[in-house]
Amino acid sequence: MFYWDSYFTMLGLMVVPDRIDMIKSMIDNFAYMIDLLGFIPNANPGVYPLYFKLATPEQAARVHEHLGKSFLRTGGLTTSLEATGEQWN
Repeated sequence: MFYWDSYFTMLGLMVVPDRIDMIKSMIDNFAYMIDLLGFIPNANPGVYPLYFKLATPEQAARVHEHLGKSFLRTGGLTTSLEATGEQWN
C-alpha cells in the first residue's frame, strides 16, 4: 500500500457509501504501521522494501481533515497519529 496514493483512493471511496469499510481498513493499516515502526512509511515494507522511507506528516493531516475526527477515532488512528506527530516536533 502506497501512503500518498492511499489518500486519493480514500477521497474517491468517500463517494461510494458501501466502501467506507475499505477506508477504515486503510486507516487501520496506517495505525498498525505507526504502532509497529513508529511512523507511516511511504510504502508497506514487506511489499516494496526499496520504497521504505518516511512519509510526511501533512498527508496524515489531510486524511484527518477530510474524514473527520469521529471517523478516525473509530479506526484507532487518533492515538497513533498523535504518537507519530511527536517525532516531528
